Amino acid sequence: MTEGFERPEASLLPEDSLVPTKNRVEPPANVFSHVAVGSTPFYYDVASSAVGHFPSGTKLLVVNEGPDQCTVIDKSGLYVVVNRNDLRSLDR
Repeated sequence: MTEGFERPEASLLPEDSLVPTKNRVEPPANVFSHVAVGSTPFYYDVASSAVGHFPSGTKLLVVNEGPDQCTVIDKSGLYVVVNRNDLRSLDR
């Protein structure tokens, strides 16, 4: 029954709003090694502009550690690059 309800017109999100397949991991991480310190921008790759940010306190699993950047996975399976200085080890 739809009486009394207005349904909005359906629309699709643009392609660039989707997370690329290469930046998703299944199953997502459930063990974490680091935490985001402050609002931490993330990138799909080292040559891209920031596409989002992790809020302060977000737990992350570091899977590749470089001198300036790290590749991390969050609890939703997002696989992205962050600046190393924006992370703190959970061991500390």
